Amino acid sequence: PADKDAVAKNDSDIVRQIKDATLKSRDLLEKGTRAYTSYIRAYKEHQCGFIFRIKSLDLGKLATSFCLLKLPKMPELANVHTKLDFKPEENVEFYKIPYEDKVREQARQKRMKDEGKQEKLQKQREEKKQRREEKKARRDERFNPKQKKKRVGRHQRILEEWDDLAKEERLHKKLKRGKITQEEYDRQMFGDSVKKGGGDVDINDMDSV
Repeated sequence: PADKDAVAKNDSDIVRQIKDATLKSRDLLEKGTRAYTSYIRAYKEHQCGFIFRIKSLDLGKLATSFCLLKLPKMPELANVHTKLDFKPEENVEFYKIPYEDKVREQARQKRMKDEGKQEKLQKQREEKKQRREEKKARRDERFNPKQKKKRVGRHQRILEEWDDLAKEERLHKKLKRGKITQEEYDRQMFGDSVKKGGGDVDINDMDSV
């Protein structure tokens, strides 16, 4: 047991040393990731699937054995990455890990800068397009005659209906209090006459028509 503990500690120390080196080298970071993904896909795509069974792999411990700082994005890990026995490195800004080769690192930095500019330009274009569409929508709403006429017409009808109801209520109260006669009430409500056919018929003669 003591020997096993010593071996486990030694393995852990080696993994830590490699991880520390990987934190300073993008080459090691990429090579470790490629090795891990290739290993898994070799199992998955092997013709002797009954021997090389991907389900028998402990993908979390496998990632630790490859000294990975984090799990790569791949379909095989899509639904299981949160259940794996793997602890990623915390508080690591992976984009800052450089290549050891200065020329390659300069090219990467330039590429990142160009991509950042492209993303910024794309965002500005999208925001400009959105503002243009919103402005057009406001202009159409303001100057579209049909919409304006429809909106104003409906509002006007509501006002007229309220006015008619208020007028009818006022006249009904006056009639009830005896301030106006039934004839005056009918005249103010319906006018002096109503049309029937081609001629005018007085409102008071309608019962005899």
